[in-house]
Amino acid sequence: MQILKNEAKWKYSARDIPASHWIDRGFDEDYAVVGMGKFLRDIKDVTCELRSGACRHDILFSSGIMDEEEQEVTVLLHDDALLPHWQEFANAIQLYQDSEASHRFFVYNVQLTSSVIDLLTPALRDQPIGFFGVQNNEFVNARDGVDFAVEFIQSNEKLKRLRWANNPIDSMNDATHLVEAIIGHPLLDWVRLENCFGGNVNAHDILCSLFTCNKHFSYIHLDSNNIRTEGGTEIPDFLARNPPLEELCLASNHLDDNDAILIARALKRNTNLQSLDLGQNEITDIGGEALGNAIFDATSLNSVADSNHTCCIVGMNIGIWENCLEDSSEVNRGRKIYSLLSSRHLKGSNVQHLDAEFEDDDLNLVPHVLKCVNIYAEYYTVRPLSVMYEILRSWKMPTLYESNGAS
Repeated sequence: MQILKNEAKWKYSARDIPASHWIDRGFDEDYAVVGMGKFLRDIKDVTCELRSGACRHDILFSSGIMDEEEQEVTVLLHDDALLPHWQEFANAIQLYQDSEASHRFFVYNVQLTSSVIDLLTPALRDQPIGFFGVQNNEFVNARDGVDFAVEFIQSNEKLKRLRWANNPIDSMNDATHLVEAIIGHPLLDWVRLENCFGGNVNAHDILCSLFTCNKHFSYIHLDSNNIRTEGGTEIPDFLARNPPLEELCLASNHLDDNDAILIARALKRNTNLQSLDLGQNEITDIGGEALGNAIFDATSLNSVADSNHTCCIVGMNIGIWENCLEDSSEVNRGRKIYSLLSSRHLKGSNVQHLDAEFEDDDLNLVPHVLKCVNIYAEYYTVRPLSVMYEILRSWKMPTLYESNGAS
């Protein structure tokens, strides 16, 4: 291996494929020049870098053809003329020797047939690849694609992230086969299975298997998978247990207001989730209001304090308040408290509310409220002296002065 790697006489031997090859087969100029031209340049460049011993972090093979909205949609179909280029790449990565490297390997919008998979599978085994992504690969047989991914997952111990997108899986057996490999990997904790489950696959069952496997995921994306809970509470039950999951995307499914209300309740008990995407579901303003109250319940200062201060709800309009992921939960919590104090101040009702909410509390609460006013006032138009004057004028002040005099 080492001799082959350092062989000075090595040259990229796969022949160039002219644009006319694709045009003669009925493809347009964009496909021939932009799509295939970019792919062939990329695979040659990556192969030469690997052969030279250079460590390329991202290995990306893609069509490079964009539509008007700049979304890649054109899939480069397989042609046997491409096999020598795949073989050169497979040889190069198999000979690459750097145990400390960490590659990200992506194949987007390029068809992977069994002949290509047969070349890549042994070459990618035991490679230092931390992120593996396949998308829009037009597998002739879905099971071939699933087996390719499963073999890769099981044979690469450094893998931490997986993306499988726009590659249909219509068999529950195939879906289970893929998910069991994901669950069984010791390091893989970032999973994106996007727009892939259909046919006889119950995507909600797949989601539940990820939630109940006792594996600590940090990131789960299952958008566009026709997920319906049918009244099941597995999603809120999972979130209420406060797992270490930091990001959950369930966008473009079939979650409804009942799901949103139960999820909102669960968020009150969750301090780890930082992003929850529920956009493009069947959630109306009723569910949106429940989610908004989970983030900022302005009923009282206690309800504000008990709200969720870590999670940002994406894809929905949940009201005037959102958590800022760049700030700590303590900062988010303090800003919300001041927001409530300042809005009450505009009505002159702070003291009335404070007396009702903390009637039996001792005086130790006073300095904390005043501190909050000073720290977070910079974010609002109501200045702190105005709010402090209202509070100091009457709230517990007689009792506070009496206590100071007695001491």
